[in-house]
Amino acid sequence: MPKEKVPVKNVGFFLVDVKRPGHSYSGKSSQTKVNLSRIPLMYRKKEKLWKGGFKRGIYFVVIIVTIIGVIGFFSLEKAKTSIAGAGSRIFENFNLSLDAFRNFDLKEARKDLEANIQELSPFAKLLNIGSPVFGIQSIVSTLPVLKDAGSVLRGVTDLNLNLIQLTDVLTDLKINGFRYFREDGKTFLDRLERSRTLLHEISLQTQLVRNSATNLKSVSSAFAKLDDVLGEEYVGHIAELQSLDTFLGALINLLSSNEERHIALLFQNPSEIRPAGGFLGSYGVISLKHGQMSNLEVQDIYWPDHAINFSAKVIPPEPLQTVTKDWGARDGNWFFDFPSSAETVLGFLEQSKIYQENGIKFDGAIALNINFLKNVIEATGPVMLTDYGLEINKDNFLIELQREVEAGRDKQPGKNPKKILGVLTPILLERIGGLSDTEKANLFDVIIKRIEKKDIMFFSRDKNIASFLEQANINGSVYSLPSSFWGSYLAVVNANIAGGKSDAFIKQNIEARFDIDSDGGALVDLSITRTHNGQDEKDPWWRATNKDFIQIFTNPGSSLGFLKGNDPAGRLSGSDYASMGYTKNAILEAIQDTKKSLPDYHAWSYDEFGKRVYATWLSIRAGETKTIEMRYELPRAEGITLALGKVYRLVFDRQSGVSGGLKIIVNAPLGYEWAESQAPIYVFEAQDPDRRIILDLTLAK
Repeated sequence: MPKEKVPVKNVGFFLVDVKRPGHSYSGKSSQTKVNLSRIPLMYRKKEKLWKGGFKRGIYFVVIIVTIIGVIGFFSLEKAKTSIAGAGSRIFENFNLSLDAFRNFDLKEARKDLEANIQELSPFAKLLNIGSPVFGIQSIVSTLPVLKDAGSVLRGVTDLNLNLIQLTDVLTDLKINGFRYFREDGKTFLDRLERSRTLLHEISLQTQLVRNSATNLKSVSSAFAKLDDVLGEEYVGHIAELQSLDTFLGALINLLSSNEERHIALLFQNPSEIRPAGGFLGSYGVISLKHGQMSNLEVQDIYWPDHAINFSAKVIPPEPLQTVTKDWGARDGNWFFDFPSSAETVLGFLEQSKIYQENGIKFDGAIALNINFLKNVIEATGPVMLTDYGLEINKDNFLIELQREVEAGRDKQPGKNPKKILGVLTPILLERIGGLSDTEKANLFDVIIKRIEKKDIMFFSRDKNIASFLEQANINGSVYSLPSSFWGSYLAVVNANIAGGKSDAFIKQNIEARFDIDSDGGALVDLSITRTHNGQDEKDPWWRATNKDFIQIFTNPGSSLGFLKGNDPAGRLSGSDYASMGYTKNAILEAIQDTKKSLPDYHAWSYDEFGKRVYATWLSIRAGETKTIEMRYELPRAEGITLALGKVYRLVFDRQSGVSGGLKIIVNAPLGYEWAESQAPIYVFEAQDPDRRIILDLTLAK
């Protein structure tokens, strides 16, 4: 029986159970018949080889990507839960290492960075970075999420490795830098160049990591947290790194000069305190060339002062006019702002015929207080000065040197009474070179602590070096108040004028109470107590009456309420400086132009370095204790509205060379408390405060 033909109207190339109305299922096929006995070979006709291979490749990639997607999903889920914790720990370690770098605690910095190596290892496995299976590494690079995650990992790993290398270079400089500077300038410069190269790479890697991490924010909250850690805690250091890079470039340029350059060492004696730190009885000149020190000469400060050209005669500050007619390098550190004092001292030195006739200019200055020299002797051990019949140790250093200067064998016409310091200095330098690596590292740590206490300050005439020194807060400058500043500034600055060396036995305690008003202003009660403990000393310069010209630096625009406990002002010099052809110092003249007499309080006020300053006198006999009490009002800062979370900043700048305690009490405005103390009152106390205290207090309810 013949087979009956089946109508083709219900049979097509696409077999469906229910047809969707209005949709064509004919596609692009021209077939009207289908052989159900076998599956049709759709690609039996000849095709171009590349076209078929490309389509098969697409299917292969789809399958691989699908597999990766499934595996990657679970891997990323594990990564998401671990990245938040591991990432936070990694960058917390970075932050700890940076803090250690700032304090030159390189051993601690390396420990934190080595901890990151342990954190980074499982991190890499979770992301399957570098796996050779099925060419996954190349495929991963096409997936944005994994690509960015890989970039973060690689960047963080490289960053960590470079920081470890930087730690090693700095550790070498910490131990051997002094030796390099004295006798191996090439190696010294090489180490500095290597440090700069690493810092440059670290800066670039940090930015790369941040960019990749930002792209991961939308993947999950874990990656968003990682980005926050990067953005808030670490990437903010980029500007710091760039500043350090600029500083190193300028420093290398100075040290590598083919011409001899000069740095002044200012030995400040706080036994006779001056605003910048102490009387400049002696100074040194470091000559350097090709990366190393070529010479060090120590001299009496009066030597260049006696050779100052008459045309360079300058009117001294009024308080000094009672003890000297001329102003010279010996009294040049009159300003609390050390860069201003250093520039003044260097200017006087360069006006001396000793340096002027030889065309010698100074590139900078380093101030060293007695405390630093005592630490060096403590590290190197007692020094026997045979010619003087003296053994100098850390306990008798100040007393014996002062006695030799005041009444020793060199205290006679034609001789240098400060010669003993010139004899001692090269011995100490030689002793430092002979210390073990551990002893050198310990001495370096002591130097860092002396810098923190403002016993060492640095000044440079190079603007890039000077900018870094200010940012690092190691140049002894007065804190600069920003235009939007809401808070209080305080500094108490002493100057011994004809009071012998009595400051060696003066103990000073400062207590300040700040009551913040509801309008943002403040009422400040300040007490300064000074005790003279030199009454039992044998030498008269220690027992001398301490004659202190005291200055209180406050916010600009403050107004004095009362002042008591101080002494009447002494007489001024009767010299007619104008008729004698003396010139004026520009910094001093700008300050004097703002001076106002406060006769009811035996005091003056003037504006200096952006601060309102109140100045008066206080004399204390040996065995006495006296207290100055004052009250002043701080005006409300413009545009300030009290609100929760508003931060009040209190800044205290310490004077170099002055020992004693500090107590600060800050009362919150009515209805508020400080988040930091969880109470309306915040108290800060320190017996030996650092060079600058900054308290940021947050308003809370």
